[in-house]
Amino acid sequence: MMMAQVHRIADLSAILGRIATALTDAVVVDQRLVLRAFKSWGRLLDSSGRAAGVVPVNPWAAVADA
Repeated sequence: MMMAQVHRIADLSAILGRIATALTDAVVVDQRLVLRAFKSWGRLLDSSGRAAGVVPVNPWAAVADA
């Protein structure tokens, strides 16, 4: 899995091109585009989209709790 943040939708094709060039065995099987992320990279955003706080991200928390 890979996550990337871009300022313009046009930037996505450059990222996919770099992946295809650097990782010739890699295959993109799915793409998602989120236009307005309410929580991004562990940051809490205010109503104007500015960082207002931080929440540590632990991607393995659900596994540890199971």
